[in-house]
Amino acid sequence: MDATSAADTGASRPAAKPSGTVRAHVFVDTESPGPWRVVREIRWLAGVVQADALFGTPDVVASVEGEDLAAMDAVTDRIIEIPGVLDTDSKVVRPIDREGTAGCPAT
Repeated sequence: MDATSAADTGASRPAAKPSGTVRAHVFVDTESPGPWRVVREIRWLAGVVQADALFGTPDVVASVEGEDLAAMDAVTDRIIEIPGVLDTDSKVVRPIDREGTAGCPAT
């Protein structure tokens, strides 16, 4: 993985953020040289809240949202189609309120 960060490339993200109710963190393995091209592409996908290059493995982490699991899954499907993406591993967020009660994602 290349040490160049997304901030170093001048990449910016769209102003609008999705307002979905299901969130996930998508861990992305990329081809060499470096993940910055993949990060820029991911940041422009609808449903992506944030995407960053990482030191080590995986190369990229993206936070995605959707109205339900199907919408969120569609975002992760678009990530795997980006040239340079080798593999993804998605983890759906389980919201926990202040009282410690875990929620369940919308299906």
